[in-house]
Amino acid sequence: MTETSDSVYCSTSGTYFKDKDTLTEHYKSDLHRYNLKRKVAGLPPVTKEWFEARKSQLLSTAAGAPSQSVWIDPLTKKKFQSQQTYDTFVASKKYKDLVKKSGKPAPECKVIEKKPKEAVKTEKGAFVTKGDSESEWETASDEDAPIGENEEVEEEDFAEEWDVRKCFFDNHVSESFEANMEYMFKNFGFFFPEAEHLKDPQGLLKYLGAKLMHGHIPLYCSGLDPDAKRFRSLHAVQRHMIDSNKWTMLFEGNEDEYEDFYDFTFEDDEEAGGDIVLADDVGTAAGGYELVLKDPESGREKVLGTRTFARFYRQKHKLGNTRESVLCGQLVARYRNLGISTKPVVAPEVKKARRQAKRKDHMQLKAELRANVNNNLPRNVPY
Repeated sequence: MTETSDSVYCSTSGTYFKDKDTLTEHYKSDLHRYNLKRKVAGLPPVTKEWFEARKSQLLSTAAGAPSQSVWIDPLTKKKFQSQQTYDTFVASKKYKDLVKKSGKPAPECKVIEKKPKEAVKTEKGAFVTKGDSESEWETASDEDAPIGENEEVEEEDFAEEWDVRKCFFDNHVSESFEANMEYMFKNFGFFFPEAEHLKDPQGLLKYLGAKLMHGHIPLYCSGLDPDAKRFRSLHAVQRHMIDSNKWTMLFEGNEDEYEDFYDFTFEDDEEAGGDIVLADDVGTAAGGYELVLKDPESGREKVLGTRTFARFYRQKHKLGNTRESVLCGQLVARYRNLGISTKPVVAPEVKKARRQAKRKDHMQLKAELRANVNNNLPRNVPY
């Protein structure tokens, strides 16, 4: 507000007023609120004539909007926006099974005419559309918004599996599973915690992919929580994780969800030896072309072959090992090359507390040893 000799000026709306009372009434008007929002957005103010014409146009458009029909199924209480969508749902096998379980014939569909949205005036004096949010500065679409408690999600086909070469966040497809893990770590910082205890890394990747693709649950939320945050689509949950910079999986305190893919039991590295079975000293194999020599004491075998197979013996093919333990070892080695810690990181405070406890035990043991010395014995007697 700027005062002059005979008038008062509002810099937000760019208008002069005769006195302060008129300016106070202007501050309560819809025009001033609208110009405030334009000022925040970096836009110039509008005149009162333009604002009134625009408001009349919006009111007339809302009044002449056509009505919309909604199809409601009485059995499942689901709502559909078109007759074709409802017919497709009724013809599905799942719906027929529900009707069969109910023991009654399929109920008739209820059609409700949805009234057009009307522009009404709120208590604060602003004109908004009935049924919509009062906020005009919405940044997220309906697809990106989380699902409410009473909202229903359409059922999906869970037969499709997540590709182990596909990234969780931008759907990038790599050449292999290992290349995909390296790509997700370099670009998003994602990795499997406690990788040394993994027994099925590809199965864990597929499970997390299904959690995103079918459950629409972010990775930082527990899949065992019935009240976990859910989104409307895979694209929505991916955008949410990227926008919120939450790219890690919830592991600490949520180990039960991944118990099928980890093995925290500590077993000896040495394999238990079996019983020794005595065999013939000399035997033949491969149709008589090879001679097998067995050592009865150690049980070792040595194969002697003919010159005909010399070219085959010189070949050294490296067979691809697809065991899960080998994949786990490769994943741990790749994590170490990338600088990721594969063991739980101990905080400095915990290390300090452990050192102090160890020092305390040592001093206590030393004091007990001193207290057990008998000083009443004569010192001139050799013992």
